[in-house]
Amino acid sequence: MNKFIKEVIALAVVLGFIGGGVKVWAHKGEVHEEEKITAVTGEVVCYACYIEHDEGEGQGEKHKKCGLDCVRKGLPVGILEAKTKELYLVMLDMEDHVAPNEKLDPYFGQSVTIKGEAFKKKGVKLLTIKSVEKAGKK
Repeated sequence: MNKFIKEVIALAVVLGFIGGGVKVWAHKGEVHEEEKITAVTGEVVCYACYIEHDEGEGQGEKHKKCGLDCVRKGLPVGILEAKTKELYLVMLDMEDHVAPNEKLDPYFGQSVTIKGEAFKKKGVKLLTIKSVEKAGKK
């Protein structure tokens, strides 16, 4: 495993603790701001592959098998927003305790709409999953 992939994994773990910690504190009964639920529509991608490969190479049907293998091995999953081309690191929602990789596995390489809490920490866009469905489905 190259140094870049190790750094991406380390970043994802740290951000998981930071993002998850906010939710854990809320479970302890502290007063907190109402969550702002948003909908993000885009392609489910391997976060590390998308960052490491040249533009357009770490996504789409041609990269589906490789990217799916990576997220099944534990690399972080992301969603590439269709309109803005912004990349979100998808995080565990502390209410259901289901890993985002497991939740998004059936949708890998497809366009989905994820409803959840979007926020930015240390320059990284993050998104929790409240619900997910194939894009265009009502």
